[in-house]
Amino acid sequence: MKIAILTLRVDNNYGGHLQRYALSRVLRDMGHDVSVLYFRSTWVNDFVKKRIKVAAKNLVKALLGRKHNPVLYWKHEDAQWEVIRAHAYPFFERYVKHSSLIYDGASLKQVVAEGEYDAFVVGSDQVWRKRYTERWGVTHFFLDFAQTGAKKIAYAASFGLPEMEYNEQELKLLGELYKQFDAVSVREESGLDILKRHGWTKPQAELVLDPTMLLPKEHYLELIKNGNTHPSKGNMFCYVLDRNEEHVELVRKIASVRKLAPFYASIDGDVRMSVEQWLRSFADAEYVVTNSYHGLVFSLIFNKPFYLVENKERGNARFASMMKLFGIVSENNEPDWKQVNKQMEEWRTLSLRFIESALTK
Repeated sequence: MKIAILTLRVDNNYGGHLQRYALSRVLRDMGHDVSVLYFRSTWVNDFVKKRIKVAAKNLVKALLGRKHNPVLYWKHEDAQWEVIRAHAYPFFERYVKHSSLIYDGASLKQVVAEGEYDAFVVGSDQVWRKRYTERWGVTHFFLDFAQTGAKKIAYAASFGLPEMEYNEQELKLLGELYKQFDAVSVREESGLDILKRHGWTKPQAELVLDPTMLLPKEHYLELIKNGNTHPSKGNMFCYVLDRNEEHVELVRKIASVRKLAPFYASIDGDVRMSVEQWLRSFADAEYVVTNSYHGLVFSLIFNKPFYLVENKERGNARFASMMKLFGIVSENNEPDWKQVNKQMEEWRTLSLRFIESALTK
């Protein structure tokens, strides 16, 4: 089959790149022709009126001395994109087949029309969280653009939170779009609860693994081997998003107690690296400190003990579901790796079975 994947925009997020890669790789290994719909920056719902409103709001914040985005935030994003490309884009370009660049609704429709896809898969990551998709149009992440007759599948979709962020009007519209899916899966138990509470039960959703967990550790070791990597500058990997002084002090204390040398990676700070080097950071580490969902995921894949820092802003429901799924009762104890690996293999089998069934029924 010819399949298109829609997930969050291509940016500098390591976990985002790897879940995008993993899902397309799994589908490709099943014999399908797979492309990722490649969009970034100014997609739909970014009209001139909205730009003026945002610029005015950020200007007021700047004058008041408050934290704000750059006044001309879209120009800032374009400038940042070029910096980001130098680190993350080579992996995407090398390993992920993708469409031409999509900037808006018109280019999305054109790419889809030219592609003549047999199936569309939305996921993984927080593709059903309003905060992360409203700028580009939440209905697109429920595949409202897919051609009639094409299969519509959600794989490991996430709301990120214990409840939806949509208003009543959006819930009604999206509920109708949900009914048009051929198969739905989510990556958190909280997602199953949300769908049930809102009566979104046809199709009945299933729980599956994040796509990155569909590939074994050995696969990622091969990516590291084939990448231009170097030994990590420490043995305690710290992947902490939105890092602040409190995080830095926590890292200092943990490193002191465990007598380890911390080293960092960031998606928006001054310690950027290639995707392969980021993977190597887990392989080289004796211990991981993270508040990232995929930081937790790859700690589990590489069997590294970890300290999980809460991240309410980005969504803690994801962490709770993952910990429960693998029977981990504490965020700072070493799990029973034999049991974790056994459960991961079992869930991998179930998740791959979902994909195969969704594409054939």
